[in-house]
Amino acid sequence: MEKIRLGIIGIGNMGSEHCRLILSGQTPEIALTCVADPRQDRRDWAQQTLPAGTGIYADGMSLIRAHACDAVLIATPHYQHPPLAIEAFKNGLHVMVEKPAGVYTLQVREMNAEADRHPELTFGMMFNQRTNCVYRKAKALIDSGALGEIKRMIWVVTDWYRTQSYYDAGAWRATWDGEGGGVLLNQCPHQLDLVQWLVGLPCKVQGFCHEGKWHNIEVEDDVTAYFEYPNGATGVFITTTADAPGTNRLEITGTKATLICQDGKLIMKKLEMDDRGRDGRAERAASGGAERVCGAYSARRTAGRGRT
Repeated sequence: MEKIRLGIIGIGNMGSEHCRLILSGQTPEIALTCVADPRQDRRDWAQQTLPAGTGIYADGMSLIRAHACDAVLIATPHYQHPPLAIEAFKNGLHVMVEKPAGVYTLQVREMNAEADRHPELTFGMMFNQRTNCVYRKAKALIDSGALGEIKRMIWVVTDWYRTQSYYDAGAWRATWDGEGGGVLLNQCPHQLDLVQWLVGLPCKVQGFCHEGKWHNIEVEDDVTAYFEYPNGATGVFITTTADAPGTNRLEITGTKATLICQDGKLIMKKLEMDDRGRDGRAERAASGGAERVCGAYSARRTAGRGRT
C-alpha cells in the first residue's frame, strides 16, 4: 500500500504528539516526511527525534511550497489555520486542521470557499469526538427516531479545569492576540461540534460569557448559552475552566425518550408512547426500562482530547 506523505505544521503539544503516534506505528498508512515550526527549540527536537531525511522548515508556508508531502496537518496557533489551509489547497495538498477552524468567521468562510474550489482534495477538521462510541450510538438513536421529536438539550461540560499556572505557561494562552478566545475556542469546540451534529443548528443563540471571572486572563472562562431551534426545542450549554472536578453530562429529551450521556455511559429512558399523543399526557416506562447502551467511553475520551 502506498503511504500518504504527511507534513505537520506546528510541533508544539499537539503537533509533537501526532509525530509520536505516527512514529509508534499506529498509523501505518501515513509516512511523516516533513515538519515546520518557527521555534528553534522545537526544530532541534525534530532534528533529534524524527527519522533522518525528515524535512524541517522554519515556517508552514515554506513547507507547503516545498512539495515534500501529499497532505498537511495544521497544528498552529488559531489565527494561522485558515491562511495555511488556503495556501495548501492552492498547492494541491490535502488538509487536516486542528480545532478550531479559525478565529474570524470571514477567514473560515474563505478557507471553506478555497476548499470548495478543489473538490479533488480532502479537507478535514480535527473533531475526533465524532468517532467516540457513545456519541456515535447517540447519533444513531436520534437519527433512527427513537427519541421522537427533540424537545430539549442540556449539556453541562465543566470538567475542563485549568489552573492559573496552566495559563501562565505560555504568553499566547488565553489572550485575544494569541488565542482569540478562551474556553469556547480552545477547550469546547468538540462539544459545540457534537451539539450541532446530534441535534442540529439552533436558529437563535443568547450567550453570557464572563471574561477572566475565575482566572487572571483576558478571555472567557465561564459561559452559559441558551439555544432555540426551528421546531421550538430549546437548549442550554454551560462550560467553564474553573470547576474542579467538574461535570460532563449531556441530556437530550425527545417526545419518545430521554438520552443521558455521563460517566462513560449512555442511558436511554423510554416512554410507553409518544408524549404528543393522547392529549399530550406522557406515561413513563417502568423504572427498569432504562437501558445502558454503550460503555468504554472514559478511556477513549481522555485519549482523544489532547492537551489544549
